[in-house]
Amino acid sequence: MNLASIQIIDKIIPIPGADKIELAQVLGWQAVVEKNKYKEGEKIIYIQLDTLLPYHPDYAFLERSSPFKCYGVEYGIDIKEGVKYTRLKTAKFLGNISQGLIMPLATYNLDINIETDADVSEIVGVVKYSKPIHVSMCGSAKGSFPSFITKTDEERIQNIKNVLPMFNGKEVYETLKVDGTSATYYYLVDKDEFGICSRNMQMLEDGGSIYALIAERYQIKDRLIAYCKTLNKSIAIQGEIAGQGIQGNKLKIEGQKLFLFTAQEIIGGTHSKYLSAKSLSTICELLSIRSVPFLQRYIFDSSKNTLENYLKEATQLEYNGVNCCEGKVIRVIEEDAHGAPPRGLSRWSFKVINNEYKD
Repeated sequence: MNLASIQIIDKIIPIPGADKIELAQVLGWQAVVEKNKYKEGEKIIYIQLDTLLPYHPDYAFLERSSPFKCYGVEYGIDIKEGVKYTRLKTAKFLGNISQGLIMPLATYNLDINIETDADVSEIVGVVKYSKPIHVSMCGSAKGSFPSFITKTDEERIQNIKNVLPMFNGKEVYETLKVDGTSATYYYLVDKDEFGICSRNMQMLEDGGSIYALIAERYQIKDRLIAYCKTLNKSIAIQGEIAGQGIQGNKLKIEGQKLFLFTAQEIIGGTHSKYLSAKSLSTICELLSIRSVPFLQRYIFDSSKNTLENYLKEATQLEYNGVNCCEGKVIRVIEEDAHGAPPRGLSRWSFKVINNEYKD
C-alpha cells in the first residue's frame, strides 16, 4: 500500500474518560484523532505506520513522542539531506492502540473530489523507514538493487482487510517473521553473474558487509551457481540475516544466521516470478540453508481467519524461549495456481505484525 493515500473514515469510536481525543478506524487500522474533528465517511489523508514524516506545522504535536531530526540514508534510500523527519510508530493513548496518522485534505490543499486510494506520498514527502544495521556490518555498496528482482515487502493485514475473503479455500502456510536485515543472493545463468544485495543496494562481494560474510560462510556462490546451472535457470534467493549485533537480537540467536523465506526465478534478465513453497524447500535443502521457522498450514477460512484473530495470535508467538516475536507471514502454498493476486497485493501473501512488539 502507498505510504500516504486518500482513504475513508469507516467509524468514529469514543474513548471512555477522554475529553479531547477519540478513535478513527481506517481500513483495518485505528488511530487517535482530535475529538469532533472528523466524521464517519469523510475523505482523509492516511499516513502509514513505520514511515518518516517531514515537519509540517499541522502535526508539530508529534514532536512530543518522536522528535523531528535529520536521518541518514541508512534509514531509507529516499531520505532528503537536511530535512527533519519524525518516525510514525505504534502509540497508546488511555490503553488504546494508535497506528498511523490521519490528516484533513486541507493540510495539503487537496481537492475533495480526489479519488479514494490515490497515492499522495510525494505530496506529503513521507518515506519508508528502514531499520539500520550497525555500521561495522554495512560494508561497501556496488550499486542500486537490481530492477529484475522484486524487493521483499509483504502487505500488512490491516491494509487488506477487505480482500481477505479472496483467500478462502486456498491452502496457506504460516512462517515466523524474523527480525533482522534482509538479504538477496542471485545468479544469472546467461551472464554468469553472481550478486549480493542488502534490502536496497547491491553489495560488493569483498566489501566486508554482513551480506558478503554470510555468503562466504554458507558457500552460497558455489552452491547457487551449481543449482542454477543444473536447472539452466536464473534464481534469486531471499532471506533474513539475524543474530548477535543485529536489531537487538530479540530472538536470542547465537552468532548470525540466514533464514530463507522466498525464491524467485529471474526471467530474461528483466523480471522475476515467485517460486512455490515446495521449490523453496528444495533450495533450502540443496544449499544447506535453513528456512524461516514454519508455524502451520491450513485451508484459509475468512470466517475464522479474521483480522482480529490474527492480531491476537501474533501477540502469543514464541520462538527460542522468546514469547514476544515480531509477527508472522501468511502465504498461499501454490501461488501460480490461483492467478493474479487481489488488488493491493504483489503476491498471495500478507504479514501480521505483533502490536506489542518493540523494535
